[in-house]
Amino acid sequence: MKTILLIATLFCVNFYIFSQEDDFVTDIAYIQEVIVKSNSTQASLDLNSVNIIDYRVYGEDILTLKKQKRAYYIGIEYVGKEAEDYLLRMRRPRSIYTDCMNNVFILNDDYAYQFVITDKIEIISKLPLSVFYTNVTSCVGNFDNALLVRKYTNYNKGYSLELFDKKSKKKSVVFESIDSSALINYRDIIFPAYRTVNSQMRYNRTSRYVSRSDRYNQLGRNDVTTPVGYDDVYFKPNVQFKKPYNRKACAKPTVQVKEMLASPYISDDDFFKSLASSRNVFYAMILKNLYNTKIDIKTFQLDDEKFVVIDRLNESVSVYSKNGELVSEKNFNFENSIIELKQDPYTREIYFTSKTENLYKVHRLNIEDGTTHYVGGFKNIMLAKSIKVFDGWIYYRVKKNDYYKLYRTRLRS
Repeated sequence: MKTILLIATLFCVNFYIFSQEDDFVTDIAYIQEVIVKSNSTQASLDLNSVNIIDYRVYGEDILTLKKQKRAYYIGIEYVGKEAEDYLLRMRRPRSIYTDCMNNVFILNDDYAYQFVITDKIEIISKLPLSVFYTNVTSCVGNFDNALLVRKYTNYNKGYSLELFDKKSKKKSVVFESIDSSALINYRDIIFPAYRTVNSQMRYNRTSRYVSRSDRYNQLGRNDVTTPVGYDDVYFKPNVQFKKPYNRKACAKPTVQVKEMLASPYISDDDFFKSLASSRNVFYAMILKNLYNTKIDIKTFQLDDEKFVVIDRLNESVSVYSKNGELVSEKNFNFENSIIELKQDPYTREIYFTSKTENLYKVHRLNIEDGTTHYVGGFKNIMLAKSIKVFDGWIYYRVKKNDYYKLYRTRLRS
């Protein structure tokens, strides 16, 4: 009798312990069989024999970039009625991007295509990626009187925000910051490297490579159109790119270095391609990685009147008015290592994401006092792709039977 009572007690204790598992944690390993531990997780899109490459959520409808067999489509997935599919006639589209004015682009390896949907897909703007990343993605806020544009300076170790007045087309700097330690470390490596490379390249009369910038110059302005809504406030499609390196340019590397470092496409620059073909490939790898590691500051538009600057370097959260006036500034202390910052485009809430050994965690930031609160997550992050937050849900792609499907988990309110 004692044995039976002991077994019953152990069973009840184990049941109680396991029933306390966080409802907001989902084990994606079970999604392969469409079994999840959390009732807050559900399959959002499970299309038959279709790969979901990227997506955007619009209320209950979802705009998808998908692949079926060898064809690519833009799809509008409706709730309660048949989806609409539009064939894409472009080479290997990779992702969907929405800019600060809600223009939507399809990106492949070479171009960004702005499009609208009528009875078909209509491409209304086509930009080389170098121009697209320099001009379009730098817009981080769109107000009634001005555009808010961020710039990376000092080899990507500096950060500034500029307001461009839509009427007068004048600009004013409203925020600046620099990571001095990272800049000093970068310069300690960059200058010996350039001196060595210059001596090796002194007799190279012409470039061995043709960069994307040169291909853009060969296309001419007729093949590049300004995205809808920018109206030349700060966008300049006739940006002048550098000419390929020659002997005279190699004799004055410091001038060329400054010009090259203004480009967001460091790997496309002829200087670095020549550098990679020299004996200093090791320096090329170091410089490229250091250059691509930007100062850790993000800017998000909160509403029609305010924007927030989250400075992880100084651990501060600063709220500004649309005119660039500082409204409030708070410190935040986040103990975990932050993977990235995300904003919900519907609620405008800001989230920090972090992970443990096998758990992806989401924390909501309170911009009023700088505190963060854990609001959910899921396990086995290695299996999840394209993680985004929309309207209080966290969405992610997971491979099921060799095809990527879309799942979502409800976050705490």
